[in-house]
Amino acid sequence: ALGGVASELLCRSGVNLSIFDYDLVSESNLQRQTLYTEEDISKLKVIQAKERLQRINSDILISSKAVRIDEDNVDLLHGDIILDCTDNIETRLVLNSYAKQKEIPLIHGAALGPVGVFFAAVPSGPCLSCLYEDKKAIESCESAGVYNSVTSVVGALQANEALKHLLGKEFERRIVRFSLENNSFSFFDVSKKKNCKVCGGNSSSDGKLSFNGSDFHISICKDKGGVLVKPYGHVKLNLDKIRAKFPVIMDASVVLVIEKDYQVVVHSFGELLFKGCSDVRAASSAAQKIFEAGI
Repeated sequence: ALGGVASELLCRSGVNLSIFDYDLVSESNLQRQTLYTEEDISKLKVIQAKERLQRINSDILISSKAVRIDEDNVDLLHGDIILDCTDNIETRLVLNSYAKQKEIPLIHGAALGPVGVFFAAVPSGPCLSCLYEDKKAIESCESAGVYNSVTSVVGALQANEALKHLLGKEFERRIVRFSLENNSFSFFDVSKKKNCKVCGGNSSSDGKLSFNGSDFHISICKDKGGVLVKPYGHVKLNLDKIRAKFPVIMDASVVLVIEKDYQVVVHSFGELLFKGCSDVRAASSAAQKIFEAGI
């Protein structure tokens, strides 16, 4: 239900999509799953969803796979952002671990009865494992029921947050919980769980750097062999000013390699890679000096 609402809104906004679901449309789904009609009953959800979305916007790319995402096939996910529109905690936690590993924002949504929950788990922040300690205690909407108005609101919030991430705008860092029974909305701050096995609590190898109103995620990136600094939102570096301040080893117009304690790959969109570095604090200090010159 969440995925139908979110995918339609993103489709109408011109966002390319990859959708995953292994289930067939049933009559009971029609109460809340807005992409489907009675003609779709007993057909694969992903096939019918793709056909409907493609009719809405034929200019975007849509891939669909009739699989249940698990630890063995989670690498099928490719993209700039993941929307968790699932209805079971096991799949949610698989998505959570993958998103953390790949440093991809995960937009989590859940609905139960009159209550909806929304949370954006970003690479440097707390994750779903910090929130859901006892996965056995969580009911599904199939066992407890759900208002179709609630799933529509949660799906819309997820789509809206995805668009903010893709456009480089400030995003919601709190958990949003609402009840349509009494029309109440609540916001809760959340922090990393100290002993979280997924995000590592306050690990020194992962953190946040803030400079001049912009936030950056900083972490050791084994795939790229160094410390990676990535902006959360839209950042534009003035490479001319950075060229004037630091020794340049390589210059390719929109990317530089400079010497600042380490060889640093500097991208115009604000990403820095400290090659061969394993000291997050040293990289953070050097990044501050680079940003001072270029922002």
